[in-house]
Amino acid sequence: AQENPGVSAAPVLQIPLGSRALGMGGAFTAVADDVSALYYNPAGLSRLAAHEAAFSFIAGFSDNHLQHIAYGAPLPYKGFMGNGAGFGTSLLFSQSGAIEVNRTNPDGSLQSSQNLSAGSDIVMGFGYAEKIAGAPVELMTRRFHINHYAGLGGKLIRSTLVETYSANTVAADIGYLAESLETKTSFGLTLANFGPGMSYSGQKDPLPAVLRCGVAYRDAFTAALGGEYLLNEKQALVTMGGEYFWLGRYAARLGYRLSRDPLGLTAGFGLKWGTFLLDYAWLMSSHLNDSHRFTLSYRFSGWDRLWEDPEQARKAKPKAKSRPKPEREEPKSDAILIY
Repeated sequence: AQENPGVSAAPVLQIPLGSRALGMGGAFTAVADDVSALYYNPAGLSRLAAHEAAFSFIAGFSDNHLQHIAYGAPLPYKGFMGNGAGFGTSLLFSQSGAIEVNRTNPDGSLQSSQNLSAGSDIVMGFGYAEKIAGAPVELMTRRFHINHYAGLGGKLIRSTLVETYSANTVAADIGYLAESLETKTSFGLTLANFGPGMSYSGQKDPLPAVLRCGVAYRDAFTAALGGEYLLNEKQALVTMGGEYFWLGRYAARLGYRLSRDPLGLTAGFGLKWGTFLLDYAWLMSSHLNDSHRFTLSYRFSGWDRLWEDPEQARKAKPKAKSRPKPEREEPKSDAILIY
């Protein structure tokens, strides 16, 4: 089978995941501080400070739907480099709606009509990451400490077309992230979806391999800028977005995706209560196929450490409540003291 240049298989791999990230236009490669790092930059998995689970649902036009569940956590050992490690796993299922298939008789009359699923995809993902180094850097008269992270990811992909043609393949991701806590800035780089391609019926199509990079400033207000380049289609995408948290509970997000379909403005919000976080994102596309995305996340130790140094958050332990000391009682005695 020969590869078909310019056309990629498994387009589901190009759908941005995570409502929080999409609300910021998908500019998440340099942020990657939650379980959606498995998609945007697997290096971010090593920065998770607590066990985290998330369920996402995407409702698009017609009856197209996508469900995604992910889980990530720091590992209890320090990894190969001795600086800490994390992992993540996910399962994605997408349904592309239905099409009507009509069969005719030799005379042109209708023989039968049947509604078939246009397509479906199942993607199982997994990733592992470590903090590989932490080194000081001197710039003019200032001194900064830079943390470096690296991660690997893998995917098992099964795709079906019209309930008849199916294909299976694997793909790999690699990511790098560097951050400075003093300047609250970070840089991320990812190579994703590298694999042998997929063949449905003799025609082999390559996977949508993509190079992503980005920079971010992270504080109560987060600003992020990213770029993506699809290696097979030779198309570029610029992403930008921001996020603002207030009162420790609410978040507002705005972003823009430029130079690739679907284009458009993105917006979203987040609501945090206790150990739960509900995120919503709206992709306002130029092709009237707006999509609404919801993500419900649960972080086992709450979200208060979202902006802390993950290494310090790992070491932090809840302080034991001190017991009230019992009042000291004078010893009772029936003896009569004579002075």
